[in-house]
Amino acid sequence: MDYKNKFSKNIFTEVIQEEQKSTRKNEKENIEQKQEKNTENHSEKNQENKEIEKENSKNENDLPKKTLSLKDQKKSQKIEKIINQQFINITELKNLCWQGIPFSNNNLRAECWKFLLGFYPLNSELKKNAVQRKKDEYSEMCRIYSNALSNPDSEMNEQELKTYRQIQKDVPRTMPEYPMFQNEKIKFMLTRILYIWSMRHPASGYVQGFNDLCVPFFIVFFLDFFNHITINELLNKGNDDLNNIKEDHYFELETDIYYSLTKLLDRIQTNYTHNQPGIVKMIKRMELIIETVDKELYVYLKEKEIDYVQFCFRWMNCFLIREFPINLMIRLWDTYFSEENGFSDFHLYVCACLLLNFSEKLKQMTEFQDLIVFLQNLPTSQWSLQDIDILLAKSYSIRELYSSIFKDKE
Repeated sequence: MDYKNKFSKNIFTEVIQEEQKSTRKNEKENIEQKQEKNTENHSEKNQENKEIEKENSKNENDLPKKTLSLKDQKKSQKIEKIINQQFINITELKNLCWQGIPFSNNNLRAECWKFLLGFYPLNSELKKNAVQRKKDEYSEMCRIYSNALSNPDSEMNEQELKTYRQIQKDVPRTMPEYPMFQNEKIKFMLTRILYIWSMRHPASGYVQGFNDLCVPFFIVFFLDFFNHITINELLNKGNDDLNNIKEDHYFELETDIYYSLTKLLDRIQTNYTHNQPGIVKMIKRMELIIETVDKELYVYLKEKEIDYVQFCFRWMNCFLIREFPINLMIRLWDTYFSEENGFSDFHLYVCACLLLNFSEKLKQMTEFQDLIVFLQNLPTSQWSLQDIDILLAKSYSIRELYSSIFKDKE
C-alpha cells in the first residue's frame, strides 16, 4: 500500500477508526488473513511471477537466496531502473524509497541510501571518480590521525584524549548483544570513524549517541558486502568470518560509513552544537503537537508532572534506534532519507505519533514511576513492518493537516 499517497488524500481518520476497532492481536489475525488472500491471488499470476523470476535470475548477485514477493520484485525493478540510468531522477527514487526498500535485496538499499544521502552524484558517470576521491580523502585523514590513535597518551592533547576516552567507553556499548559489534576490527573501525569525525568537526565534537547513529550504516553496507544473508545472520557473524575480510574491503566499508555519517550529521548540526538547541526545539514542538492532536493526553501528562525530556530526548538524539527492532529502524530510515527534512522535521512527527499510539494506555496509569518506566521502555519489540508503515502514515497525515497551525503557534 502506498501509505504516503493514501494519507495525502486526508483519510487519516479512517486508519484511526480502523485501529481502534480491535486489539493488536486481532490486527495480526487480519494481516494473516490478508496474506492468505494475497497468496491465493498470486497463485493466479504464477506465469507472471515466473517471468519476473527468470529476469531477476540473470544476475544472481542482485538478489538474496530467498524468493522475493511479487510486490517486492516489482518495486526492486522500478528502483533498479532509476539507479541504473545515467541521470538519476532523485524525486522518483525518493517516492519509491519512502514506502520502504525491499529487505530481500541487500545491494539495493546500500545503493539507494548513498544516492539519497548525496554520497553519490546524480550523474552516474561521475560516480566512480567521486567514490575514489572520497577513498583518497579518507585515506589521508587516517594517515594524519594514525599516530594519535596508536599512541593516544603521548600524541593527544587533553581535550583530544578526553574525546578519545569517551569514544572508547561508548564503542563496546554499541549493540553489545551481537558478536559482530564485539569483533575487534569492527570496534577499531567504529573508533576511528568517530574520532576522525570529531576532530574534523570541532564545533560539535563527539556527542554520546554518535556510535548508535553508525549502526544502520554498518548493517546496510555490510549486508551489501555479504549480500546473501539476513540481518540476524550478519549480526551473529563470528570472528572467523569477519577477520577473513580483506583489508581493502574493510577500508572501502569504513569510508562509506564515515561519509554517510557525515552526510547525515550535516543535516542536523544544531542537534549537537553547544546545549543541543536543535533537540530542545524539537522537544518543545513535540509538546505542541500532542497538545493540538490529543489535548486530553497533553493535560494528563502535565498533571502527572511528566517532562518530555525524561523520555523523548533519547528518541530525538538517536532517532529511535533503541526503540525498535533493527529491521524496523532501518525501514524507518528509508523514509527519513526520502523526506526533504526527514531527520530534522519529519522525525518529530514520528516521535509524536509514537507517543499518541500509546495514549489510552498511558492515561490508565496513575503513578509517575509507572509512566516514566513505560515511556522509557516502549513495548515495540513485537512490532511488524506494517506497524511502522501505519506509524509513518499517521505522521505524514498529521504534518499535512496541522503543520501550518504549529508554525503559527511557534
